[in-house]
Amino acid sequence: MTGPILLTGFGPFRDRAGTLIDPNPSGELAGALDGTRIAGRRVIGVRLPVTYSAVRQQVPELIARHRPAAAISLGAGRSGAACLERRALNRVRSDRPDTDGRRPTDEQLCDDGPEERRVGLDLDALARQLSTPALALRVSDDAGGYVCEACCYMLLHAPMAPPASCFVHLPWDGALAPMRELVVSLAAAITPAASAT
Repeated sequence: MTGPILLTGFGPFRDRAGTLIDPNPSGELAGALDGTRIAGRRVIGVRLPVTYSAVRQQVPELIARHRPAAAISLGAGRSGAACLERRALNRVRSDRPDTDGRRPTDEQLCDDGPEERRVGLDLDALARQLSTPALALRVSDDAGGYVCEACCYMLLHAPMAPPASCFVHLPWDGALAPMRELVVSLAAAITPAASAT
């Protein structure tokens, strides 16, 4: 497979307490890594708005357009540690509005999709391999029910999604340098070796 690495992150949003998270570290990293090379492959970094409509439309379109060898979506999560999300549900479970003001509580994301999609990578092994003293990496079975979970589901459900696809919640208040190191190491670990040309 000769495709690039697709890396998505998000723009600003309000947390549960109403605090504006701006800049969003996930979008900052997607932008900073756009155009770089990891594991011999070009990185395409895209910052998505924090809306259900954007992830429903743009994530499958990005996969189809770029045919990536690996795809990693990033979001801002809890303070302290990064989390690899093991699964995503085909349902919006949050009562928080997205940045368009939509609050589609208990709405199905894809009429043609199963209730759950699971990541096909060995996340436990990746967490052990990539955790550092500067940034712990854990595995989570609950992607949160908000736009991040919708993004994770759409990434895993996209018809041309590569087997090397995953979603990572980054600590919203963490230092960017260790998060960047983690994302680069994760991308290198899951990306198939580029063919020599």
